[in-house]
Amino acid sequence: MSKIADKREGATNGPSAVDVLRRVAELSGARNDSALARALGVSRQTLSSWRQRGNVPFEAAARFALEHDAPLDYLLLGRGSSWTLTGAVIPQLLIAVGEALHKKWLAGPAGEKLKPGSPSFLHYCAVVYNRVVAITGRTGNPYEHVAGEVDDLYRLLQLEAELKRGSKQKSAP
Repeated sequence: MSKIADKREGATNGPSAVDVLRRVAELSGARNDSALARALGVSRQTLSSWRQRGNVPFEAAARFALEHDAPLDYLLLGRGSSWTLTGAVIPQLLIAVGEALHKKWLAGPAGEKLKPGSPSFLHYCAVVYNRVVAITGRTGNPYEHVAGEVDDLYRLLQLEAELKRGSKQKSAP
C-alpha cells in the first residue's frame, strides 16, 4: 500500500499527514475526528494511527478525492485551490447551508420564504451557497461564513417584510 509520508526525521519527503487530514476536514466540513473518520470511511482509531505514524494511505486520499470531486493535487500537495477541479457544487456545503436556513426558520418568525421544502427555501439555499463561495475566494474555509450569511439573509427578509407592511399601511384607505 502506498503511503503519503509525514515530513519528520527519517520519513520520505512528501506532504504532512496533518496537512492532508486538515484539507480533508476542510473539504468535507468535518469539525472533529469522528466526522473526519466518517468522511474517510475509517474508524477514529485508524485516523489516530495515521497521525501517529505520520502518513495517510494514498488509496484513502484518492478514494476521498474521487467521492467528493476534490482536486487530488490540492488534497495531497496543497497546490491550487480546493474549488478548482470541476466547479461542481460541494454537497456538504450545500447541506450545511440548508441546515443553517432550517435552524433559522425554526428559531423565529422567518415566514414562508424560509420554510423548508418551499421553492423560495431552495432559492435562498442557492443564494447563500453562492455568496459563501464568493466570499471565501475559493481558497478559504467556506463553512466559517455560512452562519453569518444566513443571518444577513434573515435580516434582509425581515426588512423586506417591514417595508411591505409599511407600504400597505400607507396605501390603506
